[in-house]
Amino acid sequence: MESLKIGFLGGCINNQKGIALEEFYYSVISSLIPDIPHQISAGTYYTFDKMAEKAEVFSQNNNLDVLCLWVRQFPLMPLHKPLIKYENKSGDISWAIHPSFLRLNADWNKELTRYHTQNEYIHKNRKLFEGRDLNLLAGKVLGLHRWARKYINKQIETVQHHCNEASIKLIVISPQQCPSSIMGNDVCKTISVSIDQFCKKFGINFINIIDLGEEYYARDNVHFNATCHKLLANLIYDKVYEIFLEKLEKEKENAREILA
Repeated sequence: MESLKIGFLGGCINNQKGIALEEFYYSVISSLIPDIPHQISAGTYYTFDKMAEKAEVFSQNNNLDVLCLWVRQFPLMPLHKPLIKYENKSGDISWAIHPSFLRLNADWNKELTRYHTQNEYIHKNRKLFEGRDLNLLAGKVLGLHRWARKYINKQIETVQHHCNEASIKLIVISPQQCPSSIMGNDVCKTISVSIDQFCKKFGINFINIIDLGEEYYARDNVHFNATCHKLLANLIYDKVYEIFLEKLEKEKENAREILA
């Protein structure tokens, strides 16, 4: 059969520091399928308003059979905050009110992420509840968690639509916990439940990693350690192998039809 082309679209999990190349989850997956011809690609999206577009381009450029889509933790937070801090055209920090407060049925204001850059994460000790958590708590009281659920599911639906048209199997992977923030953790858990329900409803492959505890995190309580990368590899491998068997069976059926 032709090579199975697998793509992973996410964030720093694809290139984080402190993890050796052979320890990355996609390297471990590659070692688990030595007898299956395969190609692996990794890509990044920074914000959810660009996720569907990035997924389509990434899939086309790599001619994917399988797209594994990580739902990133950091871009989730602005969707839940009534007061949003963002990068402006000059590279400085500005503040804005959540777009849903300004008009009914509002979509995301792309000006809030138009100039977004992916600055390197710098670890610093923070309290479990501080200003960011107060902002997130206010957002939950004001119902922004419901708006965010609809918005994220809409983006996933758009990605799934492209995958269906291109005969690509989609695997969605939930956000991880946010141990360093009480309300950040609540956001991740709430969104994970919503995505799980959405994927079950529309028959989308889903891997829920929200229950992975602090023992799987690096010292910064943000990035995963090598042990977790190995665990993630096995979780994803199970889904990918099922897809491989389906692809193989389909090719056999096509061959039988040609010979009939």
